[in-house]
Amino acid sequence: MKAWSKITLLVYLLCLTASAAYAQIDSSSIRIPQLLALKNNQDLILQATEGAVYLVHQEYQLQSPSGELVGRGIFDHFGDIYRIGILVDRDLWMPATVASPWQIDPNFREYEASHKPVNSITKVKQINTADEFRPFNSKNLLFNTQGSLTSFKPGKIGLNLSDSLPIEGKLVVYFIESDENPNEAEVKSSTITLNRLEWKDNGVAEIENVRFKDRTILGGAMFTEVVRLGAIEVKLVAVYTDQQGAWTLQALNPLVAPYHSSN
Repeated sequence: MKAWSKITLLVYLLCLTASAAYAQIDSSSIRIPQLLALKNNQDLILQATEGAVYLVHQEYQLQSPSGELVGRGIFDHFGDIYRIGILVDRDLWMPATVASPWQIDPNFREYEASHKPVNSITKVKQINTADEFRPFNSKNLLFNTQGSLTSFKPGKIGLNLSDSLPIEGKLVVYFIESDENPNEAEVKSSTITLNRLEWKDNGVAEIENVRFKDRTILGGAMFTEVVRLGAIEVKLVAVYTDQQGAWTLQALNPLVAPYHSSN
């Protein structure tokens, strides 16, 4: 290659890099400034999505045959569950177990024949912030067998959904140490590269269970990156959801259209 051609190519690559470093994505997406300052691909995913990740706390009570709602011990609620929710546009998606936390509560078994479980207070907060949990009207929740979607509307716009089901992507698993209180603990994360995924017709992909010693998994999400000139956009593909003792990926693209068409 001639010297002049090499110089031209070098200048073009430098301009392209600088453009990517300071480019911003449209307002409906997560903005990713100064890409060159990020250490690696994992940092990019976490920075681009951190404002859309919430900790969901769902409580439930027991209803006696006479209709009385009772808790357990000194608490108003009988049991509860903590899971991760991901903000999509203005809706919050989370694992389906949030809809029925008693299914994984061993304390419920001795009352299963005599009492009916009833969801009570639903509280949410953005992870790892000074924000307090705040309740919202659980009557607005729509639960289904794959996941749950709420009319959350926190005043900000969340992630965009992937318009396809890629076979590769990044799974971010959120967890706390097993001996920590979810109300007070810092939610940590681990990023795993996924390859050669096989999606079923209902948008489910089974993957090998992630196992952490002495840690409690709260949920997770699969993300994909869309690269175009001067910009990288991180999109949400699926939530990491636990059902019947196993964690799977539930893609949201097949679910969002039916939800919005009925509301």
